[in-house]
Amino acid sequence: MKTPTQQLLSQAAFSQDEMRQAESKAREYDVNRRFMLACLSRSRDELLASFRGDPTYEHLRAAFEMTEEYIQHLEDMLEASQAARTRLLAVAQVLAREHGVSAFV
Repeated sequence: MKTPTQQLLSQAAFSQDEMRQAESKAREYDVNRRFMLACLSRSRDELLASFRGDPTYEHLRAAFEMTEEYIQHLEDMLEASQAARTRLLAVAQVLAREHGVSAFV
């Protein structure tokens, strides 16, 4: 009988189509990433100058929203990366047992 972890790992986490969709979605965040880096490459005074000309602060609100969306995307990617690492560690454990060693990683 398989353990819950073995059952979970016996199947792919994503189908090929889901993988392509995830890749496409990740590319959508390129603008957010570049914007975040641009914010980091400017001083406080430069950022103030960038937003002072907008009397409604609509651009600043949009900037916050873009940054929040990017943070959520990164958190989702962190979760997916941790799941991938867990899967790889499970594989390493099986291979280590098969080869009589304590660990591969």
